[in-house]
Amino acid sequence: MAKYSLEFKLEIVKHYLGNYGGYRAVAKKYNIQESIVRSWVNSYQQFGIEGLKRSKHQTHYPVDFKLSAVKLYETTEMSYREVANSLGMNNPSLICNWRTTILKKGVDGLSEQRGRPPKMGRRKKADKKVLRLMRELGILGTAFSHKSRKYKSYKGTVGKVASNRLKRRFNTSVPHQKITTDTTEFKYYYMDQLGNTQTGRLYLDPYMDLFNSEIISFQITKRPNGESMMEALKTAIERTNDCIFRRTFHSDQGWAYQMKRYSKTLKDNDIFQSMSRKGNCYDNSPMENFFSILKQEMYYGQTYHSFEELADSITNYINYYNEERIKEKLGWLSPVQYRNQYTNSIVFS
Repeated sequence: MAKYSLEFKLEIVKHYLGNYGGYRAVAKKYNIQESIVRSWVNSYQQFGIEGLKRSKHQTHYPVDFKLSAVKLYETTEMSYREVANSLGMNNPSLICNWRTTILKKGVDGLSEQRGRPPKMGRRKKADKKVLRLMRELGILGTAFSHKSRKYKSYKGTVGKVASNRLKRRFNTSVPHQKITTDTTEFKYYYMDQLGNTQTGRLYLDPYMDLFNSEIISFQITKRPNGESMMEALKTAIERTNDCIFRRTFHSDQGWAYQMKRYSKTLKDNDIFQSMSRKGNCYDNSPMENFFSILKQEMYYGQTYHSFEELADSITNYINYYNEERIKEKLGWLSPVQYRNQYTNSIVFS
């Protein structure tokens, strides 16, 4: 690979950040690969000028660090670059190499050293450390497979598909007028009777008030099912019955939201049903943003060992998110504080 000077890298980065063209245009102008431009820009944005400097010596990462990096990639929806950024690494390809090593040689491959092989005593000690780390990380006896993908509730047209009434008009000055919902998946890891690690799944179905981003209702289950979604829906309807205007409940085109019973319940309560366009996550970006914050702050990088442990953690976080976590767009108040401020202003006006 060609060696590029720091000055040349800075020129490329500044050219891109100066809005003189996209990655492809900049790469074409300077006759380099587009992926290189992306890498330099990302390194500069994450680490500043230090991210563009060539390391004069190779950084040696311990086995537990390598395992943690691969575990983070395997158990989240983060890319290699995002994992590297979160761990302060400037070379995401190392994580890919470590994962490939595990697939081909097992975890022992991460502890292999170049040059003279270690003495047997030191090797046994290293093996014990690797086994201990594997147990702590909950990956003993398992094989790394393809990275899991985001849960998709869309199963085609199985019922009624409503029009997109919101059309990304998420702002509202009226509490309980615009409500949005979605489903997301979490994973936890537990030991079976044979001592092997198994993967369990948990599903969260929350309802958010777009007035203040408050989660007004949610259900946590071991599998997606219509009953739990209907329970969360009924609670959300009860919580929003005080709205002075006709309400709108928005979702994607997931199978549960197309159910006749779901649509009928909304209609019986004089509620408009709204759905995102197929495959367009931006039509429900407030809920997508909530899921991103939730997983970034309590899930990514953590390993949960039971359904109950994970469910309790999610419940506690939602309470914290509603009551304590402040937001700039709410005037540095939490959702509940913002709602109470609005209520008090109405009472005393």
